Amino acid sequence: MSWTSYDDYNLREDIGEILADVADEMGNQEEKWGVQEHPMVSPAPGCLLDEEHYERRANYWKAESDFRVKRGTLAWDGIVAEELYEALAETDPVLIEAELVQTAAVVCQMIAKIRRDRARAAE
Repeated sequence: MSWTSYDDYNLREDIGEILADVADEMGNQEEKWGVQEHPMVSPAPGCLLDEEHYERRANYWKAESDFRVKRGTLAWDGIVAEELYEALAETDPVLIEAELVQTAAVVCQMIAKIRRDRARAAE
């Protein structure tokens, strides 16, 4: 960690370490499973988890997050779920990628929050 206290925290500085940790884990996964070439959603006949299913889930989490914002109870679970389901609901590869970048950014923000909490607790 390049910062030593919560007051020193800067996301732009910490993101390199977060992404290095993610890259290390991607390497571990590739070492274990090889290059992963899965479809975005299951093409299995009769599979209930299709783009429409994920669109309903995305809409649910958007509504839930909007409700939470009004109550002052927004939480990471709703934010990350909405972003992921939006990605899975897309069929255009460009839009899928854009949604996954947003999902990855939210996940990195979640990791950063955990690190800030650890820094606060250590002070």
